[in-house]
This record gives sequence, C-alpha cells and structure tokens, in this order.
Amino acid sequence: MVKPYSVELLDQFMKAIDSHCKQKLKAAIDTLESLVLLNQNEKKIDNFTIFKNRILGNFKYTQPPEQRNLDTASLGIMESQHRKISYRMKNRGMYWSIDHADAMSHLILLSYNQELRDLFFGNWRNEYEKYHSEGMSGAKVRKKIDQAPRSLGTIVNASWKGRKQRDKQRFAGKKINR
Repeated sequence: MVKPYSVELLDQFMKAIDSHCKQKLKAAIDTLESLVLLNQNEKKIDNFTIFKNRILGNFKYTQPPEQRNLDTASLGIMESQHRKISYRMKNRGMYWSIDHADAMSHLILLSYNQELRDLFFGNWRNEYEKYHSEGMSGAKVRKKIDQAPRSLGTIVNASWKGRKQRDKQRFAGKKINR
C-alpha cells in the first residue's frame, strides 16, 4: 500500500512500527491518506480505508517481545518455529497428514533440545543393522523395533503405536478437510 508513493513514507511507517509509536504511525497514515485522496481513485481509497482500519486496529500486536519485557527465549518452541512449519505445509503445496505434521514438530523439538544428532547417529542404527542383516523387510523390522527397548529418547518414548491409536480416537467422527 505504501511502496508506490515514496521510500521516505515507507521508512516513516517502519520507524513508527519499530518504535511502537502510534502518534508517528497516525502521522504517516495521514500523509498517505492525502496522497491517496489526490488520485481520486475509488478503488485505491477503499483499499486505503481497509488498510488504515486494519493497521490501527491491530497496532497493539506490533509491539516486539523486547518492549514487552519478554526474552525471545521465553517464547514457545512452536511459536518461534511456526514459519518453518507453515512454509513446508502450505506454500510448497505438499500434502501433509496428521502423522507428517507430528513428525515435523518432533524434529523441530529435537533440534531445539539438541537431541537431533542422537536421532541420526544414535544407538538405533546398530539395532536396525542387526535386523537388516537378517534379511528382514521394512515391515518386519518395524514390528521388531516396536518390540525392542527404546533408546532414541524423546521421539520414541511417546510410543508411536499408542500415539497413532490416541490420534485415531481423538479424531474419530470428526471430518478433516484435506
């Protein structure tokens, strides 16, 4: 909305939002409004009115965590990583089931807790190699691993089989839009 008019006006908007100063933002909006009204284009005036109401109505949410006396580390893991998840799930047009989304969130949590290395280079590789050397198929290996003692930590302690059953019960009778 602001870009076509001037770089200075865009800077004024960004400084007002960065400093969380509503008076500066209103001054920038008034300047933009005068420029929009000069064009006398109904569509641009309507778009500006929507923009103005939206930015002023949501201004209280633009305050950064530092100004709210919040440490950025105090934000939850999913809140601080939501862009990675939403980009993978929405913008790339990929199909994601509940299991895939759950696996992605487990990977992000493991990464945050510095346990991701154990997932790739941990003890499970030795267990898998033992089953693989016996010439077993993936399904048979999966059954054996489900029966074997858990050594992966966080990701496996949640019992994959039990989790799937809980998910089925939780979503039973509910329609999921895909």
